Amino acid sequence: MKKASEILRETKEFLMEHGWCTGSYQHDEYDSDAWEGEVFRTTYCIMGGFGMVMNQDSHAYEGRGGSYDMMTWMHPLRCLWETMGRPETIESWNDTTGRTFDEVCDVFDRAEKLALVREETP
Repeated sequence: MKKASEILRETKEFLMEHGWCTGSYQHDEYDSDAWEGEVFRTTYCIMGGFGMVMNQDSHAYEGRGGSYDMMTWMHPLRCLWETMGRPETIESWNDTTGRTFDEVCDVFDRAEKLALVREETP
């Protein structure tokens, strides 16, 4: 089973690769030169990226006869939430007017460090 620090790192990398958005779980961007309706790329909010990373991972794990328990989801989310300053929701922090991707990357870096400390503490 993956550690919270690994999940946080992979989610940040996923958002860096696919793009980050606000206001929705995911946002489809369209290529104006492509035929009508063709998606150019899909970007994700923090929870969307987290969900994509966890779903990709859990499908592989479920294929071996298991599934992730709630703590696998909750520990990295709690580290994010605490690092954000305990907002009402992670989504509300993500969607704050003026939020930048640099701030998102920073909160993931700090949450990963917090998770590492907790993982090393018996």
